[in-house]
Amino acid sequence: MGRQSSTHDEGTSTPQEHRSLNTSRSYASKQEEFKSWCNDRFPENTKHIVTGEKLHSFLSEAVMNRQSRRGRKAVDMDRKVKSSTMELYVAAITDLFQKQVRLGINSHPHPRIPAVKQLLRNMRREDMLKRIESNSKGATGGGAGSAAAQKSPSPMTHQRSSELAHSQRKQ
Repeated sequence: MGRQSSTHDEGTSTPQEHRSLNTSRSYASKQEEFKSWCNDRFPENTKHIVTGEKLHSFLSEAVMNRQSRRGRKAVDMDRKVKSSTMELYVAAITDLFQKQVRLGINSHPHPRIPAVKQLLRNMRREDMLKRIESNSKGATGGGAGSAAAQKSPSPMTHQRSSELAHSQRKQ
């Protein structure tokens, strides 16, 4: 019911034909946002062709520091998009790239270039730091003398700290 139906046999079907309707809608809106962003920046004959450099610029300029569309309440006005949102954009634009390759209109290398990968790693690290900071604030919510403040960090906070230290050593 939630999946698009396919009229092709299994050997000739495309990934889009087996994708859920909600995923297809999400990808389509992000692909349109990418195309709209490209309209004023690139020549007519190649403006929507996906490349790694275009993907990186789009993420950096149009997505990364934008206010999250989820938290529109006054309390969440400074809430920025998270790494999961960035990953969704990368998946959607990569899907557009794959369509272009199948149609024979894009011969560029895969757009998930090292700069895009690094941008995503940095976003994941920032998200992790925010979670750790948020958890430590929550644990000390009652002030310095409260029972909450005297508790040791939760195992989850310790695990995230260890993950962060591990990811920093990798680089």
